[in-house]
Amino acid sequence: MTSSFESIVLNTPVKGVSNKRRGGRKMVENDDHCDEKKRKNRDSQRNYREKKKRYVEELETNHNESIDLNDRLMRELDTLKKKKDANEENEILKEENKKIQEENDSLKEEIEKLRKEKEELNNKVEKSREKKKKMYIENEKLQDENKDLKTEIQESQELIQEMKEEMQKMKEEKENQKIQENTMNDQEMEVIEDSGETNNIDINIIDNILFNNSSDVLLNNSSDVLLNNSSNVSNNGSGVYINNFTLDDVYIDNFPINNSIIDNNDIIGNNYLGLNSIGFSNNNDFLSNWNYSILQNFDSIQNSLNNFF
Repeated sequence: MTSSFESIVLNTPVKGVSNKRRGGRKMVENDDHCDEKKRKNRDSQRNYREKKKRYVEELETNHNESIDLNDRLMRELDTLKKKKDANEENEILKEENKKIQEENDSLKEEIEKLRKEKEELNNKVEKSREKKKKMYIENEKLQDENKDLKTEIQESQELIQEMKEEMQKMKEEKENQKIQENTMNDQEMEVIEDSGETNNIDINIIDNILFNNSSDVLLNNSSDVLLNNSSNVSNNGSGVYINNFTLDDVYIDNFPINNSIIDNNDIIGNNYLGLNSIGFSNNNDFLSNWNYSILQNFDSIQNSLNNFF
């Protein structure tokens, strides 16, 4: 079965050959000549058909090859197009990758910066911990010192309270002693009046004077008393000269008083002055001024002690 292309070629009239008869009669005289011509014509037509057939086959083969080539070219073109698209996409991806790389580099810089900041913060935190630790140790020391100070303050307060109690006791004893001395003063005055010698009484040596059954002497209610050449004074005092109320190196109640001036209210004492073998001169002044007190203001003694401590 021939193709449509082949049938078209085969049905195409050949140049110089006609299928119509020329004339209605055969010419007898030219019969041999016609047969030869027909034979040649048939051979020519057969050759032509064969050539045409081969040509058609070649055309068909070429057509098929052209179709195959066209298909192959289309495929290659499609491949090239895809490759081109792939290249374009690759270029786009390269640009995007470049941007991503730049962003990555920027992020690396930021990460490095943050790492340094974190390291600095860690160093600051470590220093802060060390500082806090030192402050804690110092705080512990301060608390211990405060505890010691509180203890010392408490002890000082207790000592002050004891001193106040002692001062109150001394005040009461002073009042009792004052009453006793007033009583003894009255008795002395009565003795002097009875003897008729109220002036210029000379008492040179008084040994072991006892007031209130004690060798400790408390001089109260007396002023302008002149004590010269007194010795053997108890309570850590020796070689004491009391002249115009000046005390040198006298210890009273275990508290040192150096180069002190006794001025009507500065005599302080607990065990008082134990006076033995005291020589009194101008005893008239001593007796006549008995009613004046060196310790007139007892509160000043307490103030002096408070200021001292």
